[in-house]
Amino acid sequence: MQYAKQKGIFSYFENLNLERKEVNYSHLDMIKTFITAIACGCSYIKDINYELKPYLGTANLLGMDSFPEQSNCNRFIRDFTFQNITEMDYIFNQIAKQLYSKEVIYDYDVDCTGLIANGKTYEFSEKGYFPNNRGAKGYQLMLGTSDDFILSMFFDPGNTSPGARFWDSYYNVCENFGQENIKFIRGDSIHGSGPNIQELMEINQPFLLRGYKSNTARNFSKNVPKNKWIEFDNCTKICDIGWKNISSCRYKVNIVLQKIYRPKKDKTIYRFLTSNIKGLTGPEKAWLYNDRVDIEILIEAEKNGLHITDFNTRSYTGNIIMMYLAFITHNVITSFRKEVLSKINLGDCGIKKITKKLMNIPAKIGKKGELKFPKLHPMIKRMFKN
Repeated sequence: MQYAKQKGIFSYFENLNLERKEVNYSHLDMIKTFITAIACGCSYIKDINYELKPYLGTANLLGMDSFPEQSNCNRFIRDFTFQNITEMDYIFNQIAKQLYSKEVIYDYDVDCTGLIANGKTYEFSEKGYFPNNRGAKGYQLMLGTSDDFILSMFFDPGNTSPGARFWDSYYNVCENFGQENIKFIRGDSIHGSGPNIQELMEINQPFLLRGYKSNTARNFSKNVPKNKWIEFDNCTKICDIGWKNISSCRYKVNIVLQKIYRPKKDKTIYRFLTSNIKGLTGPEKAWLYNDRVDIEILIEAEKNGLHITDFNTRSYTGNIIMMYLAFITHNVITSFRKEVLSKINLGDCGIKKITKKLMNIPAKIGKKGELKFPKLHPMIKRMFKN
């Protein structure tokens, strides 16, 4: 939180116009409380009473006599309106632009995940695509990331198509960072449809997407001789078949076929990668696509480290605001890890480890405001081992 203050993160929240009275706590005090709670791994708002409320020293560092009660925090999050969503989106984008200090986005990853909310009273919770949870209700979350930073976010009812926000995500990051600075965009099969590929070709945007239909890969593979397949790993063979036409796309696109053997099911499946990137071999494109696993790890970290699946309110508006606060917190932690933790031997810590272990190190505040840490704590030993 001190790092966030030094970065001027809280100044962006001056653009937030809430129609509620400020009595004992300002709107900014409440925002600081939520970000602190998320960074400390609080699963629910009620955890504030146990994780934050007892620690007056931490509140004093943030300009408060004490942290607000859980009931105040619940009312605060329910007071947000749809107009405030637009304001929070602006704040999120401005903070992302500041913290992502690189001028170029070398790889922009997009992915969607379903968040289940089966309760009957969750607003706009709908049945949709939730793998291994047929008939479940919830929401669809679309993220765009680069270098561990979250650069775009969309939170929709569960019946929204997982690939519906592809272009919203793309043009959102173009607006913030410039289209010419996106070196290539990477995504899974839900985004690799013919119309998407055609438009990416027309605007000359480099991309690497998994193809939409597995039948297309199977049909292409029928004409590939056995000696043309290259061993990629123990269970996968690949073959670059050059530039081909696919359905719903008027342009030829480079195709890399994947033949994957699943030993547990004794089954072979076919997939294909599409790209307009020249100068790379088939194996290089396959390895480049496999690096996309970073966004999947990031999403899992958000679920387990920042608890984005633990909905704190039945209000759709409130849940969107909580998502924005969670991802702002994620970006602050990511920047803090790269600029600070990396210099004290903790740069390899993930979001979950930071929120669950690092933030919970007990400390005392000295008379001069200095922090005193327990010397025998294992993470403290790592910090000062050199």
